[in-house]
Amino acid sequence: MSPEDFLSSNVWVARMKTYFKVMDTDQNGFLSLSEYEEIAERLIQNQNDRSKDEEIRAVFRSLFNNFVAGGNQVDAETQIGYEEFLANAAKAVSSMQSSREVGKRKNEVFFDFIDTDSSGEISREEYRKYLAIYSGERTPTVPIGLSTASTLMAMVLSPAPSLLKVI
Repeated sequence: MSPEDFLSSNVWVARMKTYFKVMDTDQNGFLSLSEYEEIAERLIQNQNDRSKDEEIRAVFRSLFNNFVAGGNQVDAETQIGYEEFLANAAKAVSSMQSSREVGKRKNEVFFDFIDTDSSGEISREEYRKYLAIYSGERTPTVPIGLSTASTLMAMVLSPAPSLLKVI
């Protein structure tokens, strides 16, 4: 699908609007690298394995650089408004269709972030911790199975539009 196909989908645009609002942690109407770094640091604090710290940071920098900023040069002052974000996200998702392996690897990395005991399964407690970290709350308020965070992961990391369904 082309970026225009994504932008003409009311469902996809609504999901991206939700993603934008959730990731705009300071609610100033812009996304910044510091907001993505803040979420990465929350995930790092939840990890038992310190060897993953830089990988977590790299994934969130990559999400901001490639998905939010469209591969453009970014610095600490870069702020991306909703319209620019929407155009960049459509281009990024469109190009990810041809790169299933990249999307698969990012999904595996996120699974590993959440699976803090490395059991190969995500327990309710691990999932609750993940939701709390993502939202900045101590205790998540979203019921398991209906989480905005899991929907956002699917929207951002799924390489094919058919996978962009509410989880």
